[in-house]
Amino acid sequence: MKTFIAIIITAMFTFNVNALEFIGSTKHVECAAQVATALGLQDTDHRVWMKDERLRNVYGYFATTNDENTSALVLNKRLITGHRDAKLTIAHEMVHIMQHLRGDTFDTEPAYHDRKHEIEAFKLEKQLYTFCK
Repeated sequence: MKTFIAIIITAMFTFNVNALEFIGSTKHVECAAQVATALGLQDTDHRVWMKDERLRNVYGYFATTNDENTSALVLNKRLITGHRDAKLTIAHEMVHIMQHLRGDTFDTEPAYHDRKHEIEAFKLEKQLYTFCK
């Protein structure tokens, strides 16, 4: 019996848009940087940790971290770079990062689509995704 050894190398990157820094490993960083610039976040002293993961039933999500200067943006590995769903998801989650940096409170009580922060993210994602090439 032959033994196969697979070595998977995850490319790590650091990408700066003025003071805003993207770190991690994902194929979607360029789109996120373009959306961040469109949102006016390029001069923000903040770090966005990006990662592709296998996710069930969602395209992606935003999360805060223990470091107040860092946010996490996790995208479903199944999203194809440049595809409309990938662009919309990145735009949507970058709106949540903007909201976090503004100091907004994230509602958890109303139904998902009735939350103020989701209403804004869904409204803006359609305008912002066009900034992704």
